[in-house]
Amino acid sequence: MRVFEVFVATLIRNQKNVQKIIDSIIEDNELRHNHILVLGILIQQKDGFSASDFCNIFNYDKALISRVTRQLANRGFICRNPKDEGLARGYKMIITEAGKEYMKANQKKLSKYIQMFMEGVTQEEQDVFLKTTEKFGRNLDKVRRYIESEEKEEKKNNA
Repeated sequence: MRVFEVFVATLIRNQKNVQKIIDSIIEDNELRHNHILVLGILIQQKDGFSASDFCNIFNYDKALISRVTRQLANRGFICRNPKDEGLARGYKMIITEAGKEYMKANQKKLSKYIQMFMEGVTQEEQDVFLKTTEKFGRNLDKVRRYIESEEKEEKKNNA
């Protein structure tokens, strides 16, 4: 059990550190790490992502994703993919030129922190870490889905 507790504590500490680092490079008072993470994902994907995609990627609720994407759209940093123009739901969002420029400006600041973060870590260690983290993530998703199905079944039995 000790390994699990240390693992969870480390994840929480690392998440808070990453949020602090990202928030510290953003000069805009209205944007936070969530906004930067969404832009960072979109800048890598030409066809964009839907709100549901973001919910799955970050395990954020729909309300948070809706707020973040609405704020980014209002700032002109993202827009609907023109291919999905007629869709009322399930449309994908893409990053605009303004969003790319914003990310480019922030990336310069972030690259210094990334270099510090990667200091002394070999490529092999990075690869092993990413593979292991992805496995843990898939397993945690599996456990969460199992718990949710048990809770749903319990509610159904108690109804």
